[in-house]
Amino acid sequence: MTMNLEKMVEIQARLLAATDTPWEAVAFGANDPVTIQADLEPGHPVPVARVLAGGYRAEAMAITGRRVGTAEDDARFIAHARQDVAVLLAEWMANQALLKANEKRLTTVREDLERVEERRRGDLMLALFCAIIFAGLTLIGGICVGYAWT
Repeated sequence: MTMNLEKMVEIQARLLAATDTPWEAVAFGANDPVTIQADLEPGHPVPVARVLAGGYRAEAMAITGRRVGTAEDDARFIAHARQDVAVLLAEWMANQALLKANEKRLTTVREDLERVEERRRGDLMLALFCAIIFAGLTLIGGICVGYAWT
């Protein structure tokens, strides 16, 4: 999948709208939901999401036919999503800036190359004219010498 700027802006908007501060996953019991919580005020965690445990894994594997993590695995993924998305967005933006800088540099190199090529064509034309003039002078000199001998 290719990321474009519009998609990255959408992701960034969702990231900025999400509950602030690091999240953590807390499991209480075997059949209890795993809670994703954010510590908005020290000592007062606030639940921001829950992942249900119980038959979750077996049911999801049966339905999809694919490997499915445990509720704890999924909760851990969700708990790290905010920080992971922030890191990925920053990396993408840095790469976009690097790409733009390299595109600008490439444009400058192309312009320099065009100037060099134009100068080379001019030098070739000058060399051709010089060769024609030299050949003409040689021919005229030869004719003059020929008359002088006769």
